This record gives sequence, structure tokens and C-alpha cells, in this order.
Amino acid sequence: MKDELFFNIWRNKFIRNEISKQLLFIVNEFKSFNSKKEIIDYEWIEFVKNIQYRGKETLEVGDLPTNGIIYSLFYSSVGEILPNSLPQTIRELEIDFLLLNHYKFIRDTIPNCLRSLTITSFIIGHSITICSNCLPETLKSLVIVAPKLFIEDGSLPNSLESLYLMDMEVVDFKQSIFKDFEKSELIDLSIQCENGTIGNQSFSNRLTSLIYSFRGYSSPTLIKKEFFQSPSSIEFLEIRLKNELQKFGDQVIPITTKNLHISLENSDQKICKNLIPQSVESLGFFFKTFRPNHDLIEPFSIPLSVKKIEINENYNVPIKLNIFPQNLKELKFCCNFNQPLDEPGIFPNSLTSLVLPRGFNQNILPGVLPSSLEYLWFFSPLLKPIESNILPSNLKALYLKEGLNLHDIISNPLSLDPSLNILKVR
Repeated sequence: MKDELFFNIWRNKFIRNEISKQLLFIVNEFKSFNSKKEIIDYEWIEFVKNIQYRGKETLEVGDLPTNGIIYSLFYSSVGEILPNSLPQTIRELEIDFLLLNHYKFIRDTIPNCLRSLTITSFIIGHSITICSNCLPETLKSLVIVAPKLFIEDGSLPNSLESLYLMDMEVVDFKQSIFKDFEKSELIDLSIQCENGTIGNQSFSNRLTSLIYSFRGYSSPTLIKKEFFQSPSSIEFLEIRLKNELQKFGDQVIPITTKNLHISLENSDQKICKNLIPQSVESLGFFFKTFRPNHDLIEPFSIPLSVKKIEINENYNVPIKLNIFPQNLKELKFCCNFNQPLDEPGIFPNSLTSLVLPRGFNQNILPGVLPSSLEYLWFFSPLLKPIESNILPSNLKALYLKEGLNLHDIISNPLSLDPSLNILKVR
């Protein structure tokens, strides 16, 4: 009965052709080619949706089918991108330059309906120039990873929502890089460069996420208030400073910022008063280097609005009073912290969650852990396991890394409250 039904359907020429076509689409979802000849000789090229091309020849007009369904293309290029050589059906394009010392994107090199463009080059000294009218108004995402980048004024389409400029020695754009600054839709921006000229009027008023990393070591850099648009719409901000001469100006961080990450990579830098605005609710610190007994965070420098703090890398100094705000709910040490917790009051009474990192094995004295604490993490055995009465009475869960025994943390585990949840984490 089933075979008869199948053959009755299969004898229908129209249905049979449609089924065959759909099977070809499935089989040819992705194909990789190492030469133009492989593309030309492939019988079902018009059914290929995603192509990876790693040939040594430059693609010319007609090498890729214009009547196909190519959606994404990875193009490992040894030469220039020729005008009109890429099909207009392409929506996602990644170009990896292998040999050229300089490339200038001009008109008609990029498909008119493109939504996502990634450009990479790891050649020392290689530069990329984005000229005006070369990127389509449909473009939503642009990622450029290259040593040098030059963007002509008005070169980026207003449709762009995310822009990532990565691993650059030089980035240069002095005025508005968008065709119409007031209509720009950019909401997500990341800049990581050694040296750069960045105009004050280059960013959208709609920008909600900004990562700014300046790695230059040669000259002082003062991040001024004018760096950000006023009024600002930024809610997530990450700033990485690597030079002891790089400093924040007074009240530079936008007052709209809710999620703030600060990376300080020189031991002379520290978090001072009036740096973090009252709008910040979640705070992340990245300390790349540290000096023993060097105060990385000044007392009362973190506002009461902050409810969550995550400290990454190289924070291994004694915790002093009034470092953490009195409304703090969550505190996480990610690594390297290994100082005795021996002074009551260093943690605020509002704290409900505390993560002590891998490698922490120091003493915890009575009265240090606040009564408000509900969740506590350990990832390493303590040199001196604590008494169970040191744990707050409100504690709901004790998290231990897989492989840790309760005896590694608590000297008298049988005296623990039976209602306390003991959970294992990786």
C-alpha cells in the first residue's frame, strides 16, 4: 500500500521534479572550491547556497552564477575584488586578503543587497580603504580585522547597526563616517587599535553598546567627555587602557551607562572617585598587571547603584573597608584573588551571592561573611577549613567544584544545617 502510494506520487512529473530539486538544494547546502575550474565544472552550481572559495585565481564576472541562490561566500583572495564579479544574491560575505599590501574598496565591488560583511587581513602593514558609495544601504553588520584602516567621510551606510574594527595598528576617520550622521542606525560599536584619529562626531546618537580599546604606548591619551555624544544613549560600555599616560577625563563615562567594563593594563592606574556614574548597575574590572599592596580601587569610588561586580585577573590585594558599595548583591572573583578574609564589614550586608575563585585557599574569620549571603561558591580546598558557624544562617546553597569534598571547606560538615543545599559545579 505504501509503495503503491509512493509510485502514484512519483509518476507525477511536476511533483517528481520538485522533489528532485529540493534534494539538490539539501545536498548542495555548502561547497568548497579550490580553483575557478572546480566552480565552472560543478554540474549543480546553481543549487549551491553557501560557497567557500580558496583558489589562487581572482574571480571574474561570470565565474559565479548570477541566476543561482548563493547566499553566503567566503572569498580567500590573492588579488583584487573585481567590480560586478560577485552575484547580487549574496547576503553574507567574508573576504580574507592573503597577498595584497593595500586594497581600496570602490563602487560595484560589493553586492547591492549584502547584509553582513567581514574583511580580514593579517599581512603586516596591510591597509584597507573604504571609499564613499562602495557599501550598500542594506548592510547591517561590518567587521574589519586588519593592521591599517582608512575610512573616507560619509563612506558607511546609515543602515549599519554593528561595526567591529579589530586588531588595528592605525584607524583613521576624522569626521562623520556615515552618509547622514543624524540618520545613522548604529547601535553596536567596537574599536581596538594601537593608534588612531577618531572624530568626535563619528558615532550615532542611537549607540547603545561601545567597546573602545586603545593599545598605543607612545603618546598620552585623555578620553574626554566630548568623545561621547551628548545626550548619550550608551548602555553597555567597555574601555581598555594600556598606557599609564592614558586617563579618563572628569565625568567622562555617559550617565546612561548601565553595564560598564573597565580594563586597566598598567599597575599605576586605578579606579578613582567620580569615574563611575550613578546609572551603572553591573560592573566588570579587568586588571592586566598588579603591584603588591597597590590600591586598585579607591574607597567609595563605586556608586550605590551598582548591584553586580565581576573582577577578572590579577586582583590580589587585601580587601579594605568601603571598597564595595552598600547595595551590592552579587560579587564574583574570577581568578588570582587569594587574600585572607579577616576583617568584618569588608562585604556589604546587602550581598546575596559570593564567588571565590579557583586558587583561593585563605582563612575566613567569623563575622566576615554577611548575614544576607544566600549563595557561596568554592573552587579550591582551603588551607584551614572553616567552622560551620562561620557560614551565614541565611545561606541557601553552597557550591563546590567537582572533585572537592565538603571536608575541604568545612571542618565539621555534620553540624551543617540539613536544609542547606550542597551542589557540585564544573
